[in-house]
Amino acid sequence: MKWSPETVVAAARSEGLVVEQLDAETLIYDLERDQAHHLNAAAATVFELCDGRATIAEVAAEATRWLERPVTPDAVAEALDQLAESGLLDGVPETGLARRELVRKAAVAGAGAAFAAPLVKSIVAPTPAHAQSPGDCAGRGEPCTTTAPDCCPGLGCFVPGKGTLGTCQPNT
Repeated sequence: MKWSPETVVAAARSEGLVVEQLDAETLIYDLERDQAHHLNAAAATVFELCDGRATIAEVAAEATRWLERPVTPDAVAEALDQLAESGLLDGVPETGLARRELVRKAAVAGAGAAFAAPLVKSIVAPTPAHAQSPGDCAGRGEPCTTTAPDCCPGLGCFVPGKGTLGTCQPNT
């Protein structure tokens, strides 16, 4: 479906998110998906304005006021695409507006150029076991115990015979 200025935007997710404002940018941790998202000022503004009632034209007008620079409906559609891709909206809209088409329109019109770059950057957060730095875990051949294995990712604690003391070896 192609966006029109009268299209009502989806509501921003509020459940299962930890949101931190840092100056003009926003960091969001998605507790359900173990993903971290960095929203630049433009995406953070659109995210804040996604109430499930406003139209794209209304979000563009309000974002223009907040950011004190022109924000087009096409730029809002691009932000919505990236927010939806990141799982940050309730409901996943489809714009039908190709990214290269938006960049071309922004270059020709000179408006919304700030939206041409990625607005939302996402990473998958490591599980606690994988979040350890290499110095915090036992490497191949290093001692470990089966009661509290502390081998690095990809290694398991292998014990020859009976007992609890072993060495970290590759999982097979």
